[in-house]
Amino acid sequence: SIYGIITGQILVSHEDFDSVNRIKCLKNTLSKMFENYVLPIINENDAVSVEEIKLGDNDTLSSLIAPIVNASLVVLFSDIDGLYDKNPKIYSDAKLIKDVWQIDDKLRSSATDTNSDVGTGGMISKLNSALVSTQKGIDLIICNSNRLDDLKDIILKKNIGTLFHSAKK
Repeated sequence: SIYGIITGQILVSHEDFDSVNRIKCLKNTLSKMFENYVLPIINENDAVSVEEIKLGDNDTLSSLIAPIVNASLVVLFSDIDGLYDKNPKIYSDAKLIKDVWQIDDKLRSSATDTNSDVGTGGMISKLNSALVSTQKGIDLIICNSNRLDDLKDIILKKNIGTLFHSAKK
């Protein structure tokens, strides 16, 4: 409210993405929110989600929402600059991977799971999200949440973090 932004929360569950009718309703709701300058805050509805059918994390959720709102890019924030060839918190010689054109087993082996104070899933979750996004024709960037000004540079198409390129647009 200090920025004059009106927000509205939407809670979704796994089933919302399994039904064409529910996806259509979600798309209509989001469209109306945008038309009325309401910023949607979208989260998993933990009250009705059971472990077997949980979305699991916000990385996955963002990649499922992106095609519904016709996004051309998904931006995922992390506590590091992007995807590295090995864990930079353990290996000082880890190198940032700037561009990814294909997610394969070699790339997956460089990622690790984490549970931290700020989130769950870690880089494996982000790779899965990137796979979902790029298969839907949407590019995805992983960048550092400690440098929110990077978001401006992303909009200006500067090379920030790790960019996962979609094969189709």
